[in-house]
Amino acid sequence: MACGCTAEELAELATLETMYAAINAAILAILSGAQEYLLDTGQSRQNVKKADLDKLRTLRSEIQDEIGPLKDRCSGNSGSVYVRPAF
Repeated sequence: MACGCTAEELAELATLETMYAAINAAILAILSGAQEYLLDTGQSRQNVKKADLDKLRTLRSEIQDEIGPLKDRCSGNSGSVYVRPAF
């Protein structure tokens, strides 16, 4: 990835991606029948229960919203593309 961000931003991106993967694993375990799951994001450990599925989905969405712009910035994409007709 061409880097357009700082070392701190790269570290934050790695942390967010680790958290995203951990949350996906928890959601998959619960959807596969587990009633309880130990969620270890690398920064915290907590037991989540089937009733927490909506919270997990919300948290996953929030993390995804943080990852997108940060990944764009680190890859050098501005995120905005302007197109004009050629006529």
